[in-house]
Amino acid sequence: KLAIILNGKYREELFDADEKSQYYSENNNEYLANTDNMFQNIQKHLSFLIPPLKSGERKDILFGSNGSSTSLQYSINYRNFFTVTNGTLQIKMVHPKTIKDAGINIKSDYFNLGFFSDEHVWNDDSKIATIDTTLYEGQTICIPPYWLYSFKFTNETFLWSTSYNTYMTDIATIHH
Repeated sequence: KLAIILNGKYREELFDADEKSQYYSENNNEYLANTDNMFQNIQKHLSFLIPPLKSGERKDILFGSNGSSTSLQYSINYRNFFTVTNGTLQIKMVHPKTIKDAGINIKSDYFNLGFFSDEHVWNDDSKIATIDTTLYEGQTICIPPYWLYSFKFTNETFLWSTSYNTYMTDIATIHH
Protein backbone atom coordinates (compact mmCIF):
# COMPACT_ATOMS: atom_id res chain seq x y z
CA LYS A 1 0.00 0.00 0.00
CA LEU A 2 1.06 3.53 -0.66
CA ALA A 3 0.75 5.90 2.25
CA ILE A 4 0.64 9.25 0.53
CA ILE A 5 0.20 12.28 2.73
CA LEU A 6 -2.40 14.78 1.52
CA ASN A 7 -2.84 17.99 3.52
CA GLY A 8 -1.37 16.36 6.63
CA LYS A 9 -3.61 13.27 6.49
CA TYR A 10 -2.83 9.86 5.15
CA ARG A 11 -4.58 8.85 1.96
CA GLU A 12 -6.36 6.05 3.77
CA GLU A 13 -7.94 8.41 6.29
CA LEU A 14 -9.21 10.79 3.62
CA PHE A 15 -10.44 8.22 1.11
CA ASP A 16 -11.86 5.70 3.57
CA ALA A 17 -13.97 8.42 5.19
CA ASP A 18 -15.31 9.57 1.80
CA GLU A 19 -18.95 8.47 1.92
CA LYS A 20 -19.88 10.52 -1.18
CA SER A 21 -17.25 8.85 -3.43
CA GLN A 22 -15.88 12.18 -4.58
CA TYR A 23 -12.10 11.96 -4.10
CA TYR A 24 -9.58 10.61 -6.54
CA SER A 25 -6.00 11.52 -7.36
CA GLU A 26 -4.28 11.80 -10.73
CA ASN A 27 -1.51 13.87 -12.33
CA ASN A 28 1.02 12.75 -9.74
CA ASN A 29 3.94 12.86 -12.16
CA GLU A 30 5.94 15.35 -10.05
CA TYR A 31 5.62 13.01 -7.07
CA LEU A 32 6.65 10.05 -9.21
CA ALA A 33 9.69 11.89 -10.56
CA ASN A 34 11.03 12.05 -7.00
CA THR A 35 10.24 8.41 -6.19
CA ASP A 36 11.37 6.55 -9.32
CA ASN A 37 13.03 3.80 -7.27
CA MET A 38 9.66 2.75 -5.81
CA PHE A 39 8.25 1.99 -9.24
CA GLN A 40 11.24 0.44 -11.01
CA ASN A 41 9.68 -3.05 -11.02
CA ILE A 42 6.56 -1.81 -12.77
CA GLN A 43 8.60 0.11 -15.31
CA LYS A 44 10.85 -2.90 -15.95
CA HIS A 45 7.89 -5.20 -16.63
CA LEU A 46 6.30 -2.70 -19.00
CA SER A 47 9.48 -1.67 -20.83
CA PHE A 48 8.54 -3.70 -23.92
CA LEU A 49 5.64 -1.26 -24.50
CA ILE A 50 7.97 1.67 -25.23
CA PRO A 51 7.61 2.63 -28.91
CA PRO A 52 10.59 3.15 -31.20
CA LEU A 53 11.56 6.80 -31.67
CA LYS A 54 9.97 7.77 -28.36
CA SER A 55 10.01 11.53 -27.91
CA GLY A 56 8.21 11.78 -24.58
CA GLU A 57 6.93 9.76 -21.66
CA ARG A 58 4.50 10.61 -18.89
CA LYS A 59 3.98 8.48 -15.78
CA ASP A 60 1.24 8.72 -13.22
CA ILE A 61 -0.40 6.75 -10.44
CA LEU A 62 -4.13 7.09 -9.91
CA PHE A 63 -6.25 6.05 -6.92
CA GLY A 64 -9.51 7.07 -5.37
CA SER A 65 -12.07 6.47 -2.71
CA ASN A 66 -14.51 3.58 -3.10
CA GLY A 67 -16.95 4.35 -5.94
CA SER A 68 -15.24 7.58 -7.06
CA SER A 69 -14.83 8.14 -10.78
CA THR A 70 -12.61 10.30 -12.94
CA SER A 71 -13.97 12.88 -15.32
CA LEU A 72 -14.63 11.78 -18.88
CA GLN A 73 -11.42 12.61 -20.75
CA TYR A 74 -9.16 11.70 -23.63
CA SER A 75 -5.48 11.91 -24.45
CA ILE A 76 -3.73 12.77 -27.70
CA ASN A 77 -0.67 10.69 -26.79
CA TYR A 78 0.27 7.90 -29.19
CA ARG A 79 0.16 5.11 -26.60
CA ASN A 80 -1.73 5.26 -23.29
CA PHE A 81 -1.26 2.25 -21.00
CA PHE A 82 -3.03 1.70 -17.68
CA THR A 83 -2.02 -1.14 -15.34
CA VAL A 84 -3.96 -2.09 -12.21
CA THR A 85 -1.38 -2.71 -9.51
CA ASN A 86 -3.96 -3.33 -6.78
CA GLY A 87 -7.74 -3.80 -6.66
CA THR A 88 -10.31 -3.64 -9.45
CA LEU A 89 -10.99 -0.89 -11.96
CA GLN A 90 -14.14 -0.31 -13.99
CA ILE A 91 -13.73 1.58 -17.27
CA LYS A 92 -16.24 3.25 -19.59
CA MET A 93 -14.90 4.26 -23.01
CA VAL A 94 -16.53 6.31 -25.78
CA HIS A 95 -15.50 5.90 -29.43
CA PRO A 96 -14.32 9.17 -31.06
CA LYS A 97 -17.09 9.02 -33.68
CA THR A 98 -19.69 8.82 -30.90
CA ILE A 99 -18.32 12.03 -29.35
CA LYS A 100 -19.30 14.02 -32.42
CA ASP A 101 -22.57 12.17 -33.05
CA ALA A 102 -23.73 12.57 -29.42
CA GLY A 103 -22.75 16.24 -29.34
CA ILE A 104 -20.47 15.79 -26.34
CA ASN A 105 -18.81 19.08 -25.43
CA ILE A 106 -15.03 18.82 -24.89
CA LYS A 107 -13.13 21.37 -22.82
CA SER A 108 -9.48 21.74 -23.76
CA ASP A 109 -6.71 22.43 -21.26
CA TYR A 110 -3.78 23.25 -23.53
CA PHE A 111 -1.44 23.96 -20.62
CA ASN A 112 -1.61 20.31 -19.46
CA LEU A 113 -2.78 18.91 -22.82
CA GLY A 114 -5.94 17.56 -21.19
CA PHE A 115 -9.30 17.19 -22.91
CA PHE A 116 -12.35 16.78 -20.67
CA SER A 117 -16.13 16.58 -20.76
CA ASP A 118 -18.70 17.42 -18.08
CA GLU A 119 -20.80 14.41 -19.12
CA HIS A 120 -21.15 11.84 -16.35
CA VAL A 121 -21.30 8.38 -17.93
CA TRP A 122 -21.71 6.57 -14.59
CA ASN A 123 -25.29 7.83 -14.16
CA ASP A 124 -27.96 5.26 -14.97
CA ASP A 125 -29.74 7.84 -17.14
CA SER A 126 -26.69 8.54 -19.35
CA LYS A 127 -27.62 8.23 -23.04
CA ILE A 128 -24.01 7.99 -24.23
CA ALA A 129 -23.05 4.67 -25.84
CA THR A 130 -20.06 3.30 -23.95
CA ILE A 131 -17.81 0.28 -24.11
CA ASP A 132 -17.51 -1.10 -20.57
CA THR A 133 -14.76 -3.28 -19.19
CA THR A 134 -13.27 -4.26 -15.85
CA LEU A 135 -9.57 -4.68 -15.12
CA TYR A 136 -8.18 -6.75 -12.27
CA GLU A 137 -4.86 -6.66 -10.48
CA GLY A 138 -1.99 -7.20 -12.92
CA GLN A 139 -3.99 -6.42 -16.06
CA THR A 140 -3.07 -3.67 -18.52
CA ILE A 141 -5.18 -1.84 -21.09
CA CYS A 142 -4.13 0.44 -23.95
CA ILE A 143 -6.62 3.23 -24.63
CA PRO A 144 -6.09 4.77 -28.09
CA PRO A 145 -5.79 8.53 -28.55
CA TYR A 146 -9.04 10.51 -28.83
CA TRP A 147 -11.12 7.80 -27.10
CA LEU A 148 -12.97 9.28 -24.12
CA TYR A 149 -12.63 7.24 -20.94
CA SER A 150 -13.63 7.37 -17.30
CA PHE A 151 -12.37 5.17 -14.47
CA LYS A 152 -14.34 4.03 -11.43
CA PHE A 153 -12.28 3.00 -8.41
CA THR A 154 -12.92 0.43 -5.72
CA ASN A 155 -11.56 0.77 -2.18
CA GLU A 156 -8.06 -0.51 -2.81
CA THR A 157 -7.49 0.33 -6.49
CA PHE A 158 -4.14 1.70 -7.58
CA LEU A 159 -3.57 2.35 -11.25
CA TRP A 160 -0.20 2.87 -12.94
CA SER A 161 -0.39 5.01 -16.07
CA THR A 162 2.27 5.46 -18.72
CA SER A 163 1.81 7.45 -21.93
CA TYR A 164 4.26 7.73 -24.78
CA ASN A 165 4.66 10.03 -27.74
CA THR A 166 6.78 9.56 -30.83
CA TYR A 167 8.28 12.24 -33.05
CA MET A 168 5.62 11.54 -35.68
CA THR A 169 2.86 11.96 -33.09
CA ASP A 170 4.38 15.29 -32.04
CA ILE A 171 4.20 16.49 -35.64
CA ALA A 172 0.64 15.16 -36.13
CA THR A 173 -0.64 16.88 -32.98
CA ILE A 174 1.31 20.11 -33.30
CA HIS A 175 -1.96 22.02 -33.79
CA HIS A 176 -2.71 21.32 -30.11
